[in-house]
Amino acid sequence: MLNLNIISGRTFLRSVEGHIGLGPAGARPGDQLGAVLGLGTPLLLRPKRGGSFQVVGDCYIPGLNDAKALLGPLPGGWSVQWLAPLNDRRDRLPVLFNSETENLSEEDPRLADLPHDWEEFEREWEYGDARNAKWFKNTKTGRILNSDPRMHPEALKPRGVSVREIELI
Repeated sequence: MLNLNIISGRTFLRSVEGHIGLGPAGARPGDQLGAVLGLGTPLLLRPKRGGSFQVVGDCYIPGLNDAKALLGPLPGGWSVQWLAPLNDRRDRLPVLFNSETENLSEEDPRLADLPHDWEEFEREWEYGDARNAKWFKNTKTGRILNSDPRMHPEALKPRGVSVREIELI
């Protein structure tokens, strides 16, 4: 049986580029889709005077979710799967499935190896931490991040990704 409650308060969207999906019911012509670093889904943004943007809400847009807007499509045979948590620290865990090898991986095949001065490490979840955060430490500077350094603007720009800083209101 189809559960239509999952689309309650949502509306169908179609972008000028031809992407279709679900977004907030308050969507209007002229709103823009944005891939915001650190989020797993695109946001619908409404341009405001002075160059800022109002967040209208999150969207599900096949073809733009799962970092496709930033990294391009997954290689052939790969897909994103959402698994139930193995512990109570995470809500749902996105993993990548390779249908050719039938292996699951948390590592995105579109990303190169971590730069030599970065390492991933485990730490206890603390109140205020992002639920699905992975932690990275720069072994030279000691800088700690709760996001993959390969997904930061300075790493994405050389890949040809257009990154700009915007003000959200």
